[in-house]
Amino acid sequence: MHAKIRFWHVLAIAIATVIGYWTYSGLPSPPDFTQAGFTSVHVEFPGKIEFFPAVSASSSDPALVTELTKLLRTGKSVVVCRCGYIGKLEFRRPDGSTEVLNLVPAHDDGSVEFRHRPGRYRVNRVEFLRIVAPLGVPDERWIRFPALEMPDEPQPR
Repeated sequence: MHAKIRFWHVLAIAIATVIGYWTYSGLPSPPDFTQAGFTSVHVEFPGKIEFFPAVSASSSDPALVTELTKLLRTGKSVVVCRCGYIGKLEFRRPDGSTEVLNLVPAHDDGSVEFRHRPGRYRVNRVEFLRIVAPLGVPDERWIRFPALEMPDEPQPR
């Protein structure tokens, strides 16, 4: 009743173990800024071409900074893709040091996505927009670039 173990059995088990470990344990955790001592947050969306105006806003409201860091901590890890950055969130400490999160286009309408170090994360868009509303940034800038609407061609007179 002893089954003969063949080399390919051991190889298959080893490969499945490595793939399982890599798939389920390699996901980075979202940044934990809850105890980082930040006193302000600054957001910046660069204007790419004349149809996308630049947006910049800041807040030193401790409630906003605290709520935002707590929400970011709940981020769910998502696949890192090649989408470019659409803006940045910069958290500042009293000593002048900062932490920067790069904002990236969300892949669904219910999320705001950001990158921090090796990971990319998704947070609930409705909750995020509620927290950052005092910054006065248009809602559509947090998810992706505004829809590009080219002006009509001039009509000959």
